[in-house]
Amino acid sequence: STWGKPSKKIVVYDLNGEKVVSDVYCEIIRNDERKYNDDSDIKCFLMIYDEIGRFKFKQYRIASTQEDFVFEYEKIEKNEVIEFGNSILIFDYKSQEIKLLDCQKVENTLYTRTCEQIRLKISYSYYKSSTSYNQPSGTYIFKPDGQKKDYSKTLFNTVQYGDNSVFISTYKEDLVSTIIIDGKYHSKITLETHLYELYTQDGVGKEVVVNFESDIKNEQQFYTDDNGLLMMKRTINEREDYELSNSEMASGNYYPVQSCIYIQDSEKNKRMVVMNDRAQGGSSQKEGEVELMIHRRNFMDDKRGMGEDLDEKDPKTGKGIEVHTTHYVIFEKATDNHETQRRQQLLTDNPLFTQLLRSENKGVQVSSAVVSDLNEFRVFENLNKNLNEWAKIYMRIYHGSQIVIRVQNLNEDQEIVVDTSKLIDQDQIQQLLFSSGKDNQQFLEAKDVKWEEMCLTTVESKQDMKARRMKWTSDLDFENKQEDKNKFSPLEIKSFVITKADDRL
Repeated sequence: STWGKPSKKIVVYDLNGEKVVSDVYCEIIRNDERKYNDDSDIKCFLMIYDEIGRFKFKQYRIASTQEDFVFEYEKIEKNEVIEFGNSILIFDYKSQEIKLLDCQKVENTLYTRTCEQIRLKISYSYYKSSTSYNQPSGTYIFKPDGQKKDYSKTLFNTVQYGDNSVFISTYKEDLVSTIIIDGKYHSKITLETHLYELYTQDGVGKEVVVNFESDIKNEQQFYTDDNGLLMMKRTINEREDYELSNSEMASGNYYPVQSCIYIQDSEKNKRMVVMNDRAQGGSSQKEGEVELMIHRRNFMDDKRGMGEDLDEKDPKTGKGIEVHTTHYVIFEKATDNHETQRRQQLLTDNPLFTQLLRSENKGVQVSSAVVSDLNEFRVFENLNKNLNEWAKIYMRIYHGSQIVIRVQNLNEDQEIVVDTSKLIDQDQIQQLLFSSGKDNQQFLEAKDVKWEEMCLTTVESKQDMKARRMKWTSDLDFENKQEDKNKFSPLEIKSFVITKADDRL
């Protein structure tokens, strides 16, 4: 959650009145001169550390103490060394590089530990947008003019120490990046980027990327997800099914990244996984480096049908839009399965829903009125009981008479079983429809409901689709293969529609 500057210190309690671990970290706001002179002009972020089951909800009371809030930070002017139990984080002031040492303590001194080092440097660059008459860069076409260059001058670095995490912020003329190291899960590093209006007063269109540099020897190979499903191997300037003649090193090796891109070193058994919070373009054109496109702004139409340049403006300020992105960097062994990656994908695809309600109650207990208002969320608790931990679910109500449910197995190695008939019962369906506020009286009065498996687009039932599809001649008996709608192969997606039992789609 985001605030301006709090006047008092913040403390978080659960419903039992027990204090919950939380941190507040702040970011200095840039002025119109692209500087950060006044650290009283800040915005702050509240982070709560707790475990919440899927399709569960928890209530907290966020209260202020009598103690004044003080924005405490240190400017980094030398190498910063931070210890997390048996791990050590070093921020190199000059190179802007992070070294994370996972150490096994031999004796109670720093110098007698054996450590495995993880190296990470995060930087920002831009490609100059091509203005070639034959094919300029634009909305649909990414065509750079030359190699990428450093984007935005670094002004200073700060570190903030929370109760659970450490926050290292880099302030540049046109962006602020914050690296969050969780004290418990420090093998996963979170990067928050606040990109201000792209600087284009020099008349140059820019395609801005974030770079993640490591010591991994990936030998010009990297992997990207295929629409959030299988990981596809990519090789620089190569295609599997034809010989590539490529004159565009950057754009010719860019691929869509829906959720993940990674590089690995099989010889040293290392892998660096970078996950994004939205679809972006990405590549790995330099040994040990991953790059992702986070913003673009240029001033020519690319002649592909849009008929306008790529220059989005904030309607309130009239300036170029600002962009906030989140990336997760995970270091693991190259021989590991992709469990950590897929679990993060599940969290990103099904984000937490936060609702803030003001309460005048000065105690730590949440009022009964607030609890009553939130009870409609309990309709989803049955999902938590019957849904496999690897199952991703999407639900949508159509016209108050149909509920579409799409279930996906995010485990890429194992089949899972989901009893779809037990995901949601009749009473919960009625609660869900009632809370939707749609015209659903006939559905609410139905004595029974019907589950029907659909094709993925849900335009027709799977049974009808199979009846009219092309029958291929094969030695394999595909046509008579018995399918179990409750069994999901690795990464398989199935769609269902719930209607009244007497309805026919």
